[in-house]
Amino acid sequence: MSSVLISAIWFPCCTAWWYARGFRAIGWEVVTCGPSTGRFIPWNGGMVLDEKYQTVPDVETSFSRRYEYQEVRGRMGGDPDLVVEFDAWWGMEGVPAPHVCLAADNQILGYHTERFDLVFGAHSWGHGHTEKNFRWLPGAHDPDLCFDKSLDRSVDVGLVGSMYQHRWDAVRFLYAKGLTVEVGCGLLREEYNDFYNRCKMALVLSGNNDLSGRVFEHMAQGCLVLSDRNVPDMAKVGMKEGEHFLAYGDMWELAERARQGRDGHYRAKLTEAAKEWVRPHTWANRAEAIVRETEAFLGDHKTEGGGEAT
Repeated sequence: MSSVLISAIWFPCCTAWWYARGFRAIGWEVVTCGPSTGRFIPWNGGMVLDEKYQTVPDVETSFSRRYEYQEVRGRMGGDPDLVVEFDAWWGMEGVPAPHVCLAADNQILGYHTERFDLVFGAHSWGHGHTEKNFRWLPGAHDPDLCFDKSLDRSVDVGLVGSMYQHRWDAVRFLYAKGLTVEVGCGLLREEYNDFYNRCKMALVLSGNNDLSGRVFEHMAQGCLVLSDRNVPDMAKVGMKEGEHFLAYGDMWELAERARQGRDGHYRAKLTEAAKEWVRPHTWANRAEAIVRETEAFLGDHKTEGGGEAT
């Protein structure tokens, strides 16, 4: 069995948690390390979630500084075959194994790409995308936690997330136009899936014209996705407007698309196509892509340099 060490800051909804599940799904042994925020989500004023969402790594470290790989290795019992790091400004030094970065927020954050063999950016156009060691790897879904439960959907439009002002504005506009709208905050995993299985449509408002992982989740959950139109990675990854989701340019068009999505037959046509399209886009698929791309990269460097990649 192959093994991977995943280094991250572990908060309840971190992308690293999903990738750990993805690597386990393809049969890899997974060891996690880094500091934990416990039940606390640190952005937008902060939020303390239910105790069941507390996320603690196998090897917990301090927030205070970069730490030496040997500190973790000594508690692992050996070297992993791959190290995946989720924070380029914080993390391990002296990693001998293939060392890659998962830049989940490269649409807004910078990453020290020179520290890694490869950098996998969740957004094709974000920070570092012109570097030779950059690979695009968009979001995904977990089929065990994001799926269609075939329930009656009583809510027109739903949204779970930190309620920034632009999200509240959209929710209030839809409500004023006669649609039933439900919002939630602090719901993860099973509760998150239950919420969206009550909703006919899922509202998505990108923060920076970025393709959010929630789009894959909502398609798998059987919701009709209502997305703002200026998200270039949606077309790049193969999502088709009017076939897999509906797009809007302003609040008036959003309300019109939501009214359109109330039609059960029309909505079912799109949601069934979206569920079929999204089926292979899982975290296990993304873990396999990391392994495949890393092996190819290291193989190329052996050929070019006549020895192991550094």
